[in-house]
Amino acid sequence: MAVEYMLKCIPYLFDFSNVGDDEYRENIIAAAVILRQYEEIEKDDENDDTEGYESAGMPNHQTHRTSFLAVTQGIIDNCASFPTFASETLANATFWIAVRQEVYECFIHKRSPTMKFALYDMGPVSPANRLVMHAAEVTKWNWGEKTYGEWIRLNEEHAILKRQFQSALCAVWEIGPDVVGGRVYPEIWYTSDAQVVSAQHLELARMILVAEKPSVCPTVTTRPSSSSSATQRKAEAAARRKVEAEVRRIILRLCGIAFSNSKCMPALVSAMMGISLYGDYFTNEQDRMCLLQIFDKIDNTHAWPTSRQRLQLLEEWRAIDSTL
Repeated sequence: MAVEYMLKCIPYLFDFSNVGDDEYRENIIAAAVILRQYEEIEKDDENDDTEGYESAGMPNHQTHRTSFLAVTQGIIDNCASFPTFASETLANATFWIAVRQEVYECFIHKRSPTMKFALYDMGPVSPANRLVMHAAEVTKWNWGEKTYGEWIRLNEEHAILKRQFQSALCAVWEIGPDVVGGRVYPEIWYTSDAQVVSAQHLELARMILVAEKPSVCPTVTTRPSSSSSATQRKAEAAARRKVEAEVRRIILRLCGIAFSNSKCMPALVSAMMGISLYGDYFTNEQDRMCLLQIFDKIDNTHAWPTSRQRLQLLEEWRAIDSTL
């Protein structure tokens, strides 16, 4: 059924630039974002095949996937000067959903964003949307040129945003982990979905900035390499262990936010994003079981396919355990 609706929508998407009715244009923008959401879920489904396309009447040579990222980007570019795009409208809301979709894709598929991240002339931006945009910028750095100067800028920006939105992100209840009681993550309660989205995207951005810090991460070179003494190598190993411990703390915090605010549907997905990227940092069995609970809850609560991410994580853990 989803494929059938997609095929019905495509002619209207192509005709977007010729539409003059504002309300109708907004509906087309929303349709593009919804179709891309379907595309994300389909891409993550391990049983993904072409059967649905063929049953919808598409010949075999046309069963390749349509990328709604390009469609969404084209529509956003087209309506950047759209009068109501900068106000509290459906068009504005769908733009920010599209940004969050792109951040998700970057984390799950470990790639640089292809969507253009520009605020255009959109007026005031909410804390949640500003922090989502910050996370998007960090993903662009991480899977892009990854320069040291840009890391410094993003790290400073992160500190500024954390101070700026400190009061807006204040939790109503927070308590640390209870390892003895079997809870390895903290409990952190927020009063709104916007707070949850804000807090988790701030944590996701921080996680990458910490894990990929140029002075620690071997993939980023800030100075010519030279032979290191045993003391230097020990210091570097200690610094790396410290980084990995901090990344694990951030991921468990993402899980704690997700479990503590279970009514916020995106919370579990955001936690999965962090696990998919750095879940291999965990060697403790109790911690690993906690991470797998996130996948179970997403499957059971949202019917969101996580099989590929789960299998990839299990393979990474097996590879690590085989070297111990």
